[in-house]
Amino acid sequence: MTNRLRKSATLLICLVAVSALAFATGDAESGADSSEEVQLQWLATGPGVQRDFDEVMGIANEMLADYVPNTTFEMEIVPPPDYRQRFDLMMAASEQLDIAWKGWMQGYAEEVNKGSYLPLDDLIDQYAPAIKEEVPSWLLTAGRIDGELYIIPKFEVHYWQMGLHTDNAKFEQYFDLEGWMETVAIDTPYNTVTPDLYDAMEEYMQTLRDAGVGGSGFSPWVFTMPRGEDLVKGPPNWTYTMPAVANVYRPGYEWDFTVLNTYERPETIAFFEKMAEWREEGFIREDMLSLANPRQFENTDAEGYDIWFHNYVNPLGTDYTVETRWSQLHTRVAAEPFPFVQPTPNDGNTIPRTAANPERAIQVMALMQTEAGADFYNTLVWGIEGRHYNEVRPGRIETIDYAGQGNADSPYGLWKWALGNVWNAWLTQADQSDDLFEYYEAQHQLGIESPFTGFNFDTTNVVNELAQIRSVLSEYVRAFMSGYYEEDLYAEFLEKLDLAGVDTLIDETQGQLDAHLASINIPKTGYIQ
Repeated sequence: MTNRLRKSATLLICLVAVSALAFATGDAESGADSSEEVQLQWLATGPGVQRDFDEVMGIANEMLADYVPNTTFEMEIVPPPDYRQRFDLMMAASEQLDIAWKGWMQGYAEEVNKGSYLPLDDLIDQYAPAIKEEVPSWLLTAGRIDGELYIIPKFEVHYWQMGLHTDNAKFEQYFDLEGWMETVAIDTPYNTVTPDLYDAMEEYMQTLRDAGVGGSGFSPWVFTMPRGEDLVKGPPNWTYTMPAVANVYRPGYEWDFTVLNTYERPETIAFFEKMAEWREEGFIREDMLSLANPRQFENTDAEGYDIWFHNYVNPLGTDYTVETRWSQLHTRVAAEPFPFVQPTPNDGNTIPRTAANPERAIQVMALMQTEAGADFYNTLVWGIEGRHYNEVRPGRIETIDYAGQGNADSPYGLWKWALGNVWNAWLTQADQSDDLFEYYEAQHQLGIESPFTGFNFDTTNVVNELAQIRSVLSEYVRAFMSGYYEEDLYAEFLEKLDLAGVDTLIDETQGQLDAHLASINIPKTGYIQ
């Protein structure tokens, strides 16, 4: 591990307890005029319209006056499926937008190249220095392009360890945990999905079917394809990848960061073949391809998926953990032997180019990132005490009518990771341990630091190729993931990728990756103990 990942994020958060007065006087100290009344426009993602939203916004605006005088804000909450379109429309119309969430459905380097975001370093240094004092430098590094910061990446769990999720009752009665753990620990040079892992999943689903308790089988979404670093990112989003991918190394093995075509990798083809096989056997829903949200049957009743995947987090230190944030309890168990630590700019907060008040915007963003603004941040996330949550003890609450994060039917409850620094968020009944953040920090230190941190692909030289490649991917890949793989159809798909310029994209990616690796003194090939 490098020194920057060994720094304790918890200590960094606690280094500077900036008072509300510091925010209130920040403009005066910097020479800026704080007497003018301004209203910020804020675009965030979340559950959509909620009953008590306007009331909470009114309270939050009253609180803001104590931190940033003469400043109010209007916030618009847009659910993830509609977010990119809404942001693009606002940019096209040059609408005032002072703070905006940037999500996984938006290419970061692509948006920077389009001029969508303002650079933040000078704004932070002059108006909000607490951001750099409390947000770890290794996290901000992930948001830099050519040395310039355009985003404050979300400060949450920055390690990835793929995990299998399944209904808790089914897990307790039918899951072969011992056999699964042996399968996960299989000896392979790269983190990849092995035939043994597919066999273990299929055996479990067949056991459920034989017992008469099987649901709708397997969800391929968020199941990484089948493990590697997507180097280009941007839409198509994280449910499947762009063609340029590199292997993710494991300790004790040689590595080779040659850029590969994802869709020519034997592991990817084997995955699509398995999905087709499982669809024929009834382990993939027949309507998977037509679902508006392919993940909609996660965390549901008997009709829900038997298996789905996401990150694995286990603060209890056991072989598995029970997830309580949904009405349907489910179990998470590791599907990889160790985590990778990789902060990314996949989502975070920005100041768009159409901001009318960037100086005030960065001060409000500082409240969402630092200890001094914790009460303001938590009010925006959780709402009103006694109405939307009850305090259990300092730092821990119990949300009312939901667990985890609010939904469209909740009276109120926004998404903490979309608004600011979740390390300043109060714990809820969805958090099983009071030392959750200490656990996360321990994982940050123990995990393997990804060499791809800070690599943000510049699309300038391949704009046309990317447009054509994305069109091809949108035409074919979702069908392959849904179980409609055929050899002739796949050959047609690869041919269209060739015509779209996939080799040009891979060559461009390799050149940029080589330069990145050289800048951090990591060779393209080597060996890690």
